[in-house]
Order: sequence, then structure tokens, then C-alpha cells
Amino acid sequence: DYWVSEKDKGIYDAMNKGIRVAVGEWINFMNAGDTFLDQRVLSRVFEKDVSKFDVIYGDVILVYKDLNLNVYKKIKDINKVLSLKEAFKTIYSICHQSVFVKKIICKYFDNNFNITSDSFYLLNLYFQGKKFYYINECICKYLIGGFSSYRLFLVYKERLKTLLPFRSHFTLRQKIELAVELLIPLLKWHLGKKLPKFIIKKYLTYRHSKTSISNFKRS
Repeated sequence: DYWVSEKDKGIYDAMNKGIRVAVGEWINFMNAGDTFLDQRVLSRVFEKDVSKFDVIYGDVILVYKDLNLNVYKKIKDINKVLSLKEAFKTIYSICHQSVFVKKIICKYFDNNFNITSDSFYLLNLYFQGKKFYYINECICKYLIGGFSSYRLFLVYKERLKTLLPFRSHFTLRQKIELAVELLIPLLKWHLGKKLPKFIIKKYLTYRHSKTSISNFKRS
């Protein structure tokens, strides 16, 4: 075991410090307030033959503490998406707490991002041709921050910034579509701050129930 408490330059700087001292074959980043689904999740993940893959990821339970609500977030299998644009959106839907990266290919996070460096990290691995493996089960519980802490335009600016290095892979129309589609969920979240919490709770429950109710019962 290894434990240290010291100053850092932000969350991704702290995660880079973890990479430097990590040992073993796989790395996972579990932040304060987040947990694995249960004590057996690691056994279930690695009982499979995953040696030929570079990145493993799965579903996540979103914990809305302010709403006293947990919802199951189903993630797409990136190997089954039909377009590069959908692959890009899928990576943005992945929570890094539900990701395992093979240590031998693990690079450092870009500290030029304050919020979206984890998505940029996974995008780089994907465009480098690393092999992703989706596990059809929940990996972790992810604590969602309070509504007042969500900085809409900073997040959107960083999302667009992550797109720039890969812009040559997309047509002009696809770039515009991606820019709009990356903004829509942020606008929904921003507008949601103005609604009563019981309405937000009903919306979140309805949104996730159709695709994840059977999986959520397990938690």
C-alpha cells in the first residue's frame, strides 16, 4: 500500500502523481466520494480474459446527493458504434472512475485542462488505436457535484478544446453537429438548476429507467 497527502496543482496533477508511483498491471482512478459498486467488482472484471485489451470500462451509478437519488447510467460499447462521431460522444459519456487502463500504456493527464482532461486522455488512447473493452455491468458509484458548482461555459470551452486535435477526422458538418451535441446536455443541466428539485428527480428517473432498470435493481 502507498498513501500520501500533499499539495498539488489540481485533480489531474494529483492523478499524474498516482501514475508515477503505481505498480501492477492496471490503473484505476477513484476520487474522493466515489466508490466501486461492491467488494466483488474487481473479481468480476478480471475473471475474464482481458489481457489483449488496453482499456476496460463499464457502467456507472450516478449519485445525486442533493436529490437523494441514484440512477444507473448505461454506457455504449464503443466497438459497436456506427460512426466516429458516435465514438467521440461515447467516450465523453464514460466516467473515469469506471475505467481501467493497462499500466504499460498509461500516459500522464494533460494539466492544460481543468475539467475534461480525462475525456481528452481516453480520446487520445482511442485515436492511437488502443483496444477498448466494454463490460456490461456497473463498475462504480459516482458522486455528482452540487448544481451550483457546475461551470457551464468553462466545461463547454474545454470540450471544444478536446475536439481540436482530432478535427481532421471530421467533416465541417460533423464538427458543427458535435459542437451542438456537446452543448445540449450542458444547457439542460444549466436550465435544470432553475427547476424545483422534485421535477429534476422525476426527469432523471424517467430518462434512465428505460435502458437500465434491470441493471439498477442489482445495486
